[in-house]
Amino acid sequence: MTPLPGKTGGGQGVPAPPAENDDKSRKAAGKIPPEGDGGNHRTLVLLGALCFFLSTLEYLIPKPLPFIRIGLANFPLLLALDLLSPGQFALLTLLKIAGGGIIGGSIFSYGFLFSLGGSAVSSLVMYGLGLMRRRGGALRPGLAGIGTAGALCSTGIQLLLARFLVFGEGARYLIPPFLAAALVTGFALGLFCEYFRRRSRWYALQSGGGPAPETGFPPPSPAGREPGGVAKAPPKEKPPRRGELKRQKRRQRWDSLFDSRELVIAGFLAVLLFLFNPSTLGRGGQFLFFWFCAWASGKKNRPLITLSVIAAVILVNLLAPYGRVLAEIGPLSITAGSLAMGFRRGITLEGLFMLSAALVRAKTQGRPGPAARRGGGALRQGFRSFRRLLEESLALFAALNDGRGLIRPGHITGDLDSLFLGMDSLSPAEPSPPEPGKAGAGEGRSRGRLLLALGLFSVAVFTALPVFFTG
Repeated sequence: MTPLPGKTGGGQGVPAPPAENDDKSRKAAGKIPPEGDGGNHRTLVLLGALCFFLSTLEYLIPKPLPFIRIGLANFPLLLALDLLSPGQFALLTLLKIAGGGIIGGSIFSYGFLFSLGGSAVSSLVMYGLGLMRRRGGALRPGLAGIGTAGALCSTGIQLLLARFLVFGEGARYLIPPFLAAALVTGFALGLFCEYFRRRSRWYALQSGGGPAPETGFPPPSPAGREPGGVAKAPPKEKPPRRGELKRQKRRQRWDSLFDSRELVIAGFLAVLLFLFNPSTLGRGGQFLFFWFCAWASGKKNRPLITLSVIAAVILVNLLAPYGRVLAEIGPLSITAGSLAMGFRRGITLEGLFMLSAALVRAKTQGRPGPAARRGGGALRQGFRSFRRLLEESLALFAALNDGRGLIRPGHITGDLDSLFLGMDSLSPAEPSPPEPGKAGAGEGRSRGRLLLALGLFSVAVFTALPVFFTG
């Protein structure tokens, strides 16, 4: 039997080993697509959706400091090293940053800034090491090393930003545990990615390897059946809880009142007023107002987590004491300066998160407006293309999130590969047109604008009053 094109003669269906001479030959072999290759658009969208999914999963993992990530979302970047061109890899990084901020509702918070810095630096380092890996030689790093380097760089940048924005001098006590966690998770993620790449049918097809390798995962089960052909029991739909129904009503009322673009503009103004508030007490009042806005928008507030994060920030600031000593608990000195600074930084951190959760929507509504549909310069066209990529990735993320129940404990890699193959066949959903009666500024939107103006006025009052009283 004649071997399949691009295969070695060792057996049918086994991908040929990648060429390791230079990037030009790898592009010719299909391992690195040329810049602007339309055939790789689907892969970029799917990897972007996977970034969103893993970012959401990482956010749900309990951590001492929820806003510092451990790098699970680097898995799609490791997969993309040999699948995407440099420009497409940069686009994937932007999708990871922007989509994570939208889904997590953190665009106006310090968490988004930490994600921006950590993702940008770690992506640059990983891609540079990926180039060294492709060129071969004595210093050819493996995926475990690349994953470790990316995790360490991401965590290092986040700790550096946290030192200046949140913790102050006490941040040095966080360096050993967080870098140790990054070392373990980065190494494990790299090993898992290496294993997945060698056995995945989806990756073999994406990299130009043709049919699935013989040593790959077992073929996916037919829809609605367990492995072995046993029919699955239909899933039982649980009725929504009373609290979820109330949140849905608040969310619908919030969406009917406010336009997403107006919310973004109001958010930027509120962030400026919040950060330039010189009074800790006034900033505390703004924090409570932002907490109410997050509750009114239908977001699930967790007071215990909020208080624990503020307490953790205060504790870390107390490790670098300054000012008058208020009390001593063993070796820990509680000083007035550190306590006030920790409280201020804690409510700032959580206040920005609450504001962002209230004002950022996790879905795009309607079609682009006339200004977005008209032709324009390269910047406008580039932004429109990126927006389209982001919308498609968000739509695919919703489908991926719906299929997470197909991944079984003990079969994660095989089920993930089957899920990728199924997701790759889906067509991206078109943006839904505006619902009748909701387009334009009606009576509800007029009330929404009035409420936005009153809200910004209230935030400004909390900023200005301390200045008048101290003056």
